[in-house]
Amino acid sequence: MDAAIRLDTTVAATGAPGHPPPGTVHARALHLCRDGIPVTEIAALLGIPVAVAGAIVYDLRASGWVETRETEDLEGSGVASIDTLRRVKKGLENWRQAAR
Repeated sequence: MDAAIRLDTTVAATGAPGHPPPGTVHARALHLCRDGIPVTEIAALLGIPVAVAGAIVYDLRASGWVETRETEDLEGSGVASIDTLRRVKKGLENWRQAAR
């Protein structure tokens, strides 16, 4: 996985023209990214290893179809922010549903 693409990197579709071939894992991943989603959730929802999801995100970003944003993990006090905790909760809920 690219060093700049971490487990909690948020991935969002850019709306750029073109798209991966329909039915491919890249196309399914791009569809998941329309509202912004962490790499770990992409992996969980597609049922693939996180490293593979990172490689797919790298390919999609190189093609201009997604942009990535690093997450701010901690506030100045060293405590996890409410937003980070909400993302973790959502990711765990998605993982739990995907595992069923």
